[in-house]
Amino acid sequence: MKKFYNHREEETMENVNVEVKVGQVWEDNDPRQKKEGIAIRRIKVLEIKDGRARVQSPSGLGARTWIRLNRFRPTSTGYKLVEDVPAGV
Repeated sequence: MKKFYNHREEETMENVNVEVKVGQVWEDNDPRQKKEGIAIRRIKVLEIKDGRARVQSPSGLGARTWIRLNRFRPTSTGYKLVEDVPAGV
């Protein structure tokens, strides 16, 4: 059965406030970034500045880039948190 897009859910999720912290690992929620249902793109937060986060692959390989903090929410165009940093770090 096909799942229909829910605009209300999307609007609600945009208002979710997740604290983005250096050291967290996030997973791309875009269905095009999945292979056989498994996410193939994860990013690690390296720095936060001016409403953006500088990120890179958790392996340390690949380019570093900046992503707006409002993209860190579990919508189809956002990211979901998969590894938080320990408290007190």
